[in-house]
Amino acid sequence: MSGAQLTLLYVEEKWYGAEGMATNSSQWQQIREAWIKEGQDILDREVARFSKLDVKNLRTELRQGNIADELLPLRKKIVLT
Repeated sequence: MSGAQLTLLYVEEKWYGAEGMATNSSQWQQIREAWIKEGQDILDREVARFSKLDVKNLRTELRQGNIADELLPLRKKIVLT
């Protein structure tokens, strides 16, 4: 109703946490891809849920890393009026 944009952010933090154990093996690549897909699936479900509520101006971001580090850049985009 206000014309505001809603951003849904999912931060895949598992890969960041597994950094010391991960290798270049195909198995680790498959694990990483599964974690990314899991995050995208969650975002897709939330988009569907908000769409049912008639939310129009919606965007998603899927990032990897530390949650706090990924949230900080977004805070600059938040404008309260």
